[in-house]
Amino acid sequence: MQYVTNFIVKMVINDINDNNRVGFMSNVTEKIEEVEQTLANYLGDWMDRFGGKPTIGRMLGILLTQTELISLTELAAKCHVSKPAMSNNAAAALSMDLIAKVFVKESPREDFYHFGGDYMATLVKGGATKVTIQHEYFKKTLEKFDLTEETLKKAKPEEIAKYKQLKRTMELHVKTFEVLKDEMESFYENLSKKVEAIYKEAHN
Repeated sequence: MQYVTNFIVKMVINDINDNNRVGFMSNVTEKIEEVEQTLANYLGDWMDRFGGKPTIGRMLGILLTQTELISLTELAAKCHVSKPAMSNNAAAALSMDLIAKVFVKESPREDFYHFGGDYMATLVKGGATKVTIQHEYFKKTLEKFDLTEETLKKAKPEEIAKYKQLKRTMELHVKTFEVLKDEMESFYENLSKKVEAIYKEAHN
């Protein structure tokens, strides 16, 4: 995430200039920690709002500000949780392809992590996946409406009316989510291209 890193570095440099380079290392360290914790708190709150684990959000915030690999021990300290709890949250994030684990030969007993991909694309792709899953759920539900006309003739008029109304509702949901799924997949593809262009421009 070089683009994010460059943004952080610019913030640090501006802060140093504003303070006329007084306490150089102290200001840099404090600013980096401030940025880390600010983003960690924001993403922890965001994850909590959408029913996820706040610690995973905090972990993403920390990883987004790192220029080097970070160990599980360091992550636990920065997220203010125990190492076992951090390990569980890291495993959950790994299963969602949000982060990546790296083996470091010099520290074989320690796990190291970095942010696993493009942040914006990850958010949108997650939403597209949820829509796809719901579309499949509605399709499978619609398949349950398999009563024959002979069976329906034996039912009460009010039962037939309710059955047909419910079937129409499910058909509507299937069509709606099908359109939404196609649009989100197209949006994700276009977004990925635009984000890639932004990163390339930032590197020039």
